[in-house]
Amino acid sequence: MFAPRPRRERTLRGDYSTTHESRSVSKKYALQDLLKVRELREEAASKAVAKAQDKLKACEQYLEKKRKELADYKEWRPQEEKRMYDKIMKKEISQEKLREVKADIAVLRDREVAIEKEVEEAEVAVQEAEQGLQKAKDDHKASMRELEKIKEHKDIWIEEAKKEEEFAMDKELEEFRKHEIE
Repeated sequence: MFAPRPRRERTLRGDYSTTHESRSVSKKYALQDLLKVRELREEAASKAVAKAQDKLKACEQYLEKKRKELADYKEWRPQEEKRMYDKIMKKEISQEKLREVKADIAVLRDREVAIEKEVEEAEVAVQEAEQGLQKAKDDHKASMRELEKIKEHKDIWIEEAKKEEEFAMDKELEEFRKHEIE
């Protein structure tokens, strides 16, 4: 079979590379720009998955921290209330002082409710982060499918271009042989 001669060409960077003179080398894949766009989208989707995983991990760590804080507080608060009551028990105190102690105890209980609310908010944040991660994974999967489709198309195009090139070479060889015979 006829093999084209290698030729040295200057590239855009100014260096020289060896190419084969053939029709397929000079033909640019018509959807190359689309392929590049899909590669960039797939890369961006991959980064979005990593970012969503990081966000989920951070939310889970925050939730765990808040749950521990709540558990510790629930253990500490009754002891603190008991200590406050023990401090005033069997003592004569003014109504003002009693109201202050009750207000302090109410503050402790309010703080527990606030921590419980923070835990609930952290749980919601984890759920939202999980949903965000799932969406990012779905988007990434879709971008990979789209990229794979265009790559398959390019592979088919390359095969067809090779067949066209081989056909053209065979035709040239036949013409060459005809001229040689004549």
